Amino acid sequence: MRRTAAVILSFLASAVLWAQQDVISFDRTVHDFGDILLSDGPVSCTFHFRNVGDKPLVIHQIASSCGCTTPVWTREPVLPGHSGKIDVTFSNDQGPYPFEKSLTVYVSGRNRPAVLKIKGQSFEKKQPLEETYTVRIGILGLRQGSFSIGYIDKGTVKEDEAKIANLSGRAVLVEPLDVTEGLTVNISPNPVPAKSSARLIYSVDTRKMKADAWGRQTFEAGFSVDGKRQNGKLTVKGVIKDNFSSLTEAQIEKAGTPVVEKIYWEFGTVGKGCGVDATFRIVNKGAEPLVIHKVDTRSDALTVVSRTPFTIKSGKSAVVKVHLDTSSLEGEVVEVLTLVTDSPAKPLVNLFVTGIVQK
Repeated sequence: MRRTAAVILSFLASAVLWAQQDVISFDRTVHDFGDILLSDGPVSCTFHFRNVGDKPLVIHQIASSCGCTTPVWTREPVLPGHSGKIDVTFSNDQGPYPFEKSLTVYVSGRNRPAVLKIKGQSFEKKQPLEETYTVRIGILGLRQGSFSIGYIDKGTVKEDEAKIANLSGRAVLVEPLDVTEGLTVNISPNPVPAKSSARLIYSVDTRKMKADAWGRQTFEAGFSVDGKRQNGKLTVKGVIKDNFSSLTEAQIEKAGTPVVEKIYWEFGTVGKGCGVDATFRIVNKGAEPLVIHKVDTRSDALTVVSRTPFTIKSGKSAVVKVHLDTSSLEGEVVEVLTLVTDSPAKPLVNLFVTGIVQK
């Protein structure tokens, strides 16, 4: 069961989140250089930020994930309501390859660092757009059909960007169609010049979504070109979790805290097509009531029987029941479900249904 242990450890590591009162706001957290050539030499971009707290803000340090990425930032304290910047230079001297580098920004008054990203792809020589933008939406091209925007706090907006290419021989006006509620898509420049790429800026605004929109969400958008619908869609995936930015330290300390008696339910070995019922007991160890907003699953094989949302009083417990349909499964199975809670300490709790399915 080594694979099972590895998967569980991976999810546990990815689920560690901290609550915080934010004091800094960036104009963006990702910059996509797109396609660049080695002969271009170093390339640079700038992230602008604003102090949205009530005290002077200082960036103590910025750690780069690679020596090829160098940040230079505003060193003096930034007063409330004022702005600063972070200039980032990527050396572009390590050979032709796709790159994604992170910058960890340590900020005064923030109990965890902010993370910025730069990305793009470096080539030895200019590549035909058709060879690099292989996912087609009519005469448009993307590098990939699905993008992840990561975790999004309820009540906030999160933005990311990619590149979209006009593969035709003329300039075209590109407009989004049938956009999922909460998703906004913008393209710049637009019209997109012939045989050129443009910035594809997509954002998720949780304020425009239904109140019960929690956990894993999938957003889609189609496109028209000069008024003509194109075949294919853009897909954006994200995870909506609770927002604790308005809580005081005392409120965070007293908040509900989920403790699961066993984070895994091992069903042993069963025959293909057999149903498996699993039960997880959650105890609220906090001083205040705990709300389970949603129980998320990651595959169609796992069905949540328990209804959400539900509340667990302090010191009390409740159970989450799920049913596993093994008819489409075979071999070692690791199915994951995620509790989406209002606990600042554990806003997302991953649980596992594991075992072996034989023919």
